[in-house]
Amino acid sequence: MKKLTVLLACLLGTFLSPSARSMIGGDHPDLPGFQVLVKEGGRWVEKGTLPFGMRFEEKGIELARLLPDADGQYKVRISHLPVGMANLDSLTLIAGGKVLSPVRIADVASGEDLGRKLSKKDFDVINAQGRTIEVRFQALAGRSNVVLSVTGREEDPDHIPGGPCAYPAPVRPAPDGSSIYHYSLGSRSGALHVDGQLAKDDQLGGPLLKSWTEPISGHPNGYTYGYVKDDGHYLYTAIDFTSDNTYDGLQDFSAVLIRTPQGWRRYQVSVDQQKWGKPGFIYTDKVAYQHKVYEFKIPLADLGVKKGEQLAMRFEAYGTAACPATVNLLLGDENPAAATVPLGDGTLSVVVLQIDTMAAEANALIDTIGITGVGTGNEATDLQAVNIYKEPTPGMDGVLDGADTLIGAGTFASDDGTVVIDLTTGSYNARGVEDSLLVVYEIKSNSASGSTFRARLASNADMSTQSNNFSNNGCEPETISYSGAPIEGNLMTIAYGNATAATGAQNPAAGDVLGGQTNVPMLQFSLTAGSEEAQSLGTVTVTGSGTGNETGIDGVRLWEDTDGNGSVSSDDTELGSSQTFAADGGTVTFTVSPVGSLAAGATKNYLVTYDFDASSVVLRSFWRELASAVRTRLSLLFPWTFPAAVGGCGGATDGGGEEAGVACSGAP
Repeated sequence: MKKLTVLLACLLGTFLSPSARSMIGGDHPDLPGFQVLVKEGGRWVEKGTLPFGMRFEEKGIELARLLPDADGQYKVRISHLPVGMANLDSLTLIAGGKVLSPVRIADVASGEDLGRKLSKKDFDVINAQGRTIEVRFQALAGRSNVVLSVTGREEDPDHIPGGPCAYPAPVRPAPDGSSIYHYSLGSRSGALHVDGQLAKDDQLGGPLLKSWTEPISGHPNGYTYGYVKDDGHYLYTAIDFTSDNTYDGLQDFSAVLIRTPQGWRRYQVSVDQQKWGKPGFIYTDKVAYQHKVYEFKIPLADLGVKKGEQLAMRFEAYGTAACPATVNLLLGDENPAAATVPLGDGTLSVVVLQIDTMAAEANALIDTIGITGVGTGNEATDLQAVNIYKEPTPGMDGVLDGADTLIGAGTFASDDGTVVIDLTTGSYNARGVEDSLLVVYEIKSNSASGSTFRARLASNADMSTQSNNFSNNGCEPETISYSGAPIEGNLMTIAYGNATAATGAQNPAAGDVLGGQTNVPMLQFSLTAGSEEAQSLGTVTVTGSGTGNETGIDGVRLWEDTDGNGSVSSDDTELGSSQTFAADGGTVTFTVSPVGSLAAGATKNYLVTYDFDASSVVLRSFWRELASAVRTRLSLLFPWTFPAAVGGCGGATDGGGEEAGVACSGAP
């Protein structure tokens, strides 16, 4: 019902006059405004309502010819329902053109004197929701036109823009330009009285943190100070958050983040979280108004550090004083290294970039992401798609697996262009929680070997996000900014698989055979698959040569020489069926069945044997040569390579006889 009310109010606000809009609560339609009453004839009479927005502003209401009470004082009450949050800064009366200072300002229920807080505009404010405040002014003689001037604000706790102010901020880094503050243990000795007071005897010294803060929540601009010291047992930190001039109870907090050997540790202090320190709402010498401060006492033993070590520190403060929401972008800790990627039959999924995101101040929902292509490959023709996956937390390992969720996809329209991907399901990023996005290229199988691909998030403008908070008018989601781009992945190079052939270690020596002998070893060769991927041996072509006539050979067989001994044994497997030469010096081709699998980096031995015709001349020898056209196929044909280091690729001849050998590059 609340969302419907807000939407209706926003629509009405577009068409209604300012006075009509005030009837639905000013900037926040759900908020009631301040009710103004005057005492006339012994009773309190309502004169109207003053609606306020999130930012402090001064508004007036005419009280016409206000009559003083019997004691000669103008008496006015200003009341706010216990709805939302409301603050008052000052109450003054203008009568007869003169500004009258209050004689007394007090809470009606408790009698608390509020004169110091509300007598002038100085950001020294009170919480006014659920309270009725009475203010008295010394009346002028006669009747005068009277105007009550009120400085205040209202805030809907469900629609507070931004989030905690982070230090260093993306737009205001640490003094050394980094995103981290550093403190050396033992460099400032001493302790704090952790009571939320920042007393003089705390001897704070100079601040480690001094950063200008401009809240977008209506709170005053000012410096935030942070002090750090230690006594060898505890680390003490004090945060003076001058922008937070409103006391909002459980919603206010400050946090110290410290990098430890186990990762970043967060220590938070608030009204209901006092394990690590105490909050306070006090006056300091930095500004003239009451504001929030925090003191921390953190055991060094809990940090796992010792004297002399340098601490990396970050700070946060919120109150509901809030800073512009920012999503910090980082190159993922598990971003894939540069690699040569083997390409097979189908589309290949390659993680080209890991982007870590952290919403520093507010919960965020990433709407779109723009990825720019880099490299010699053509993203428009070589990529089937660009997919965006969100990794689970924990489980941000930079590896695409079943635990990752596809949240968006797109295609490049041009080479080295930019594809803007709509994250249709959105990527919800909770405040202060690191998330990880994977950019995955779906590379087509016909991409050229040697093509390179790299993904780049070129600028912060290539991301768009809206928070789950609302802007000042309570109607529009607040736009979130980004910090951290450009971010670029490593170069991925496409390669086809390959294998290397060589003469086997047990290649048969030259010798004599009798007619009718079968399975005579003629050649042993080895194949070694490249490290890129597994291979499958599809066909092997053998070419005959020598003085003998190959048509007289009864059968040519191909074996997987499982035991590698260079001869046919019971452990060996025949690949394909027996072949015969159709012509002297001709070729036979084996279609390997079943397809011979060769794991990446693995080596296997193969054997070519002849079955000699019984009429063959005794001592006639034959030379058979494994052709250079040998190929394997793993969805595509991959050429085998034959290094010249194999040498002559065969044994010595015997007389005018012949032998079998590998066809190598350079020499058979």
